[in-house]
Amino acid sequence: MFINATGFYVPEERVDNQHFLELSGLTSEWIEQRTGIHTRSKAKEGENVNTMSLEAVKDALPKLPYDITEVDLIVSASYSPYDTVATAAHMVQHEYTIADAKALYLSSACSSFLNALEVVEGYFAMGKASKALVLSADKNSAYYNETDPKAGHLWGDAAAAFFISKERVGEGDAEIVEVYTQGLGHLSKAMEAVHLRPRDGGILMPEGRDVFIQACTY
Repeated sequence: MFINATGFYVPEERVDNQHFLELSGLTSEWIEQRTGIHTRSKAKEGENVNTMSLEAVKDALPKLPYDITEVDLIVSASYSPYDTVATAAHMVQHEYTIADAKALYLSSACSSFLNALEVVEGYFAMGKASKALVLSADKNSAYYNETDPKAGHLWGDAAAAFFISKERVGEGDAEIVEVYTQGLGHLSKAMEAVHLRPRDGGILMPEGRDVFIQACTY
């Protein structure tokens, strides 16, 4: 697989660590030391996963070496969707009238983007697609609990768009050599380590352990 063009969208508003001092008692130094986070982006009112994904596609289009209507597979990868029916994939399909594309939504927490690449790999291997668009976006601020001292500061809103082809299109295309993922169901506290329940607490990390596994491995 080859990456033909990429685009992104990051909301303008920034929320710094000092914001959490009165909410959860966490100092900016404490957060930076443990997470490396100085500030985080926050979507404004009216922005959501769908609108941010559209902006990411617009950012990528000037670099795309073919017409967007040639895309025959659109995958939206997110764990904080705005709508689970009219997903970002369907919104982009509608916006650009990509009539023949298959459009689907995939959610597997922090692995959503990588798993979306695996889905594209599978469609390519089966001969059901040759040019794909992967939309990776999250609006964590739609579900966060800022007063939670374990997870209230671990969020950010943004979107990215990746155009991927089965065959090389341009000399500058980056090749995806291998995609490897593994589920976390075998970990002892995996089922309760992180959860996002919109009507029952939002994003929470009650254990504080078994959360970030090999987070800095590339």
